[in-house]
Amino acid sequence: MLTNPLISFALASAACTISPGPNAMLMIRNTAALGARSILPTLAGQLAARLLLALAVVLGLSALLLANPTMAGALKIVGGAYLAYIGLRALAASDAPPARIAERETGSRRALALEAALISGLNPNTLAFLAAALPQVLNAGQPIANQLPAILLIDETTLLVVMSGYSVLTCMVASRLMHGKWRLKLKRTGGAVMLLFAAGTLA
Repeated sequence: MLTNPLISFALASAACTISPGPNAMLMIRNTAALGARSILPTLAGQLAARLLLALAVVLGLSALLLANPTMAGALKIVGGAYLAYIGLRALAASDAPPARIAERETGSRRALALEAALISGLNPNTLAFLAAALPQVLNAGQPIANQLPAILLIDETTLLVVMSGYSVLTCMVASRLMHGKWRLKLKRTGGAVMLLFAAGTLA
């Protein structure tokens, strides 16, 4: 049995992050549709949102949501609706040439980072994990400020490694399949999965 809380937290964070979810699907979709240039802004948005969520949980967001079911329900609705929007947009994608798709969808790195931050920040599963795990690893007898940097570093590093792995695997597959109808099928499949996540969130 693991007795070091940081090791236990690292394993739990890895298990939560590796499980396919909206973050992973967004990374796969962006990498497949826009190539390697989308990886860094997508990662930046996900890392920023995860960091802010962790800090919010430490500051009492989870307790606030538990005390206000209406607020918690509203957060789920907003998150599910945004995932549904992303999924429907992917399902409605046309079989346009890659150059036109990149021009239309990339916009700017800031737009990609913002989209990634919204999807990650509005994911109730991530919030639930952090709300459950952080109180277990924080030692109430020590100042939180002294413990938080190591915990945040572990969580952010885990997210960085796992999402980078998803992007590398996608690049390897995309180099063979991102031609003709395969490209459109992969993108629409990602949209359908996003809709499933949205349905699960709203349910």
